[in-house]
Amino acid sequence: MLLPLIALLAVTPAAPPAAAAQAPAGEESRASQLDPAYLAFAQAVEKGINAREADALDAHIDKDAIFKKSTEGVQVPADFAAGFKKGLQQGAALGFGKQLISTFNEESTFTLLRARAVKGVPRALFRSLSTRGLNYLDLELARDAKGQVRVVDIYPYVAGEFISETLRRAYLAAAADANQGLVDRLMGKEQTYLKNLPRLQAMQKAFQAGNHEEVLRLYGQLPAAFKTDKIVLLLRLQAAAALSLEGEAYAQAIADYEKALPNDPSVELVSFDGYLLRKDHAGAIRAMDKLDRRVRDPYLSVLRGNVMLDKGDTAEARRHYVAAVTAEPTLLVGHWSLAGLALQEKQYKELGERLDAIEATGLVQLNDLEGVAEYQGFVKSPEYKAWKKRRAAKK
Repeated sequence: MLLPLIALLAVTPAAPPAAAAQAPAGEESRASQLDPAYLAFAQAVEKGINAREADALDAHIDKDAIFKKSTEGVQVPADFAAGFKKGLQQGAALGFGKQLISTFNEESTFTLLRARAVKGVPRALFRSLSTRGLNYLDLELARDAKGQVRVVDIYPYVAGEFISETLRRAYLAAAADANQGLVDRLMGKEQTYLKNLPRLQAMQKAFQAGNHEEVLRLYGQLPAAFKTDKIVLLLRLQAAAALSLEGEAYAQAIADYEKALPNDPSVELVSFDGYLLRKDHAGAIRAMDKLDRRVRDPYLSVLRGNVMLDKGDTAEARRHYVAAVTAEPTLLVGHWSLAGLALQEKQYKELGERLDAIEATGLVQLNDLEGVAEYQGFVKSPEYKAWKKRRAAKK
């Protein structure tokens, strides 16, 4: 892979430029009519998180609104509800900014893709690239009584559900212990979830202990109605992946996940690496195409390029990398990928142009190439002398 070439040159990152408001098709087509305050808020969150300031997000999360959504319709004693709410207010469960920053290194980025309205509800979609890989956060926004923009729910794509839904399960589990009649009053999936909670907890305990075979065994013993629950499917998928990305158990876990949750965004994120490691390049491309229909993110063209590079098709890889930087000119990983291809193929004129494009983003300052072993062929070439002279003239 060529991406390690990024690390060969020390760079100095700068804050990324604010994202422009774009109006995709369909239910978001009226994004231009969105209250400008929502876009301004989203841009401030982007700037703050990139500056490693957790409160740029956390200080604006409306915990009361999320608590209300998480607990609506669940009848419990008042003191129990108050205790859960107090724990939510004081705990770290909603410290998303802090959680994000804890996974960041110097090359991590948090990028606003767009602010828009989805079925009339203001939303802001962000791409997160960190040590944990790729994720998307979709913030649901509203104004409070004072007119301030607040985050009233968060949809992490890797989880495939709103944080209010995740918290609701925790609330139901705790409430069931405090109110034994609660399970009988609930209906549908929530009742099934609570009735099978001990089985789920046994799976989680086995997973945390690294006993992935036991996770799969316990999954096989679940009633059919619970086998399609998202949290169970995801746990099974992670256990199968830990055993073998090339094994039948992992392939079957992916297939069952897709069948049970065909429109869930988490499946593409969790399955992409598996496809690539199994050399199923067509499957990896399909996963990225499906995800791209949801998020419309130029970065996914970089991942497509990586797939084609792994396949050995450098021409197709280059086409995808060019598409990425054309759509998002400040996307450094796309520029670096093109520079890496040019270096590998000894296309030194193109390499000079790619390095120019990298510095033109204003996000990095290149160090001296002459001390980097991998660049010695370029350094000794006439193209390098021309590039060095051109660069000096610009300074």
